[in-house]
Amino acid sequence: MATTDLPGCLPVPGGRIDVDAGLYGTTRIHLVPDSGPERRLGPVPGTLEHRRARLAGRRPGVSRAIAVTAVLVLAVNLVLAAPHALELVTSQPRVAELVGTFTSPVSLPGWLNTALLVAGALAAVERVLTLRRNRVLDAETMWTSL
Repeated sequence: MATTDLPGCLPVPGGRIDVDAGLYGTTRIHLVPDSGPERRLGPVPGTLEHRRARLAGRRPGVSRAIAVTAVLVLAVNLVLAAPHALELVTSQPRVAELVGTFTSPVSLPGWLNTALLVAGALAAVERVLTLRRNRVLDAETMWTSL
């Protein structure tokens, strides 16, 4: 059995397997042959990724609805988080001295912030299980990897 640090590359007969993982799971497992195009390897049976892929095969409408909901939740969270992040950054004394302060026009109750946090975490897990990644859309969850 071969092991490597991530991101990594594992040699196999006729090519290599490129592997990378993020905070929420695997982000890349591609077979890169010596000749021909690379292809993504499917999830291993028994894993959550495999179960999610089976759902997509058996019930494509349900799968699509879950995926669209996850994207919408992350988009809403990103839009609502941006003003709060800007307020946090500009509240630092040195930044406030240079550019001034910013007060977020969005003020949500605590229960809604908690609900959005939980929904965002579930949406991020859904995107990982379907092996999807978008730098902008998934930016909301990037802070957790710092």
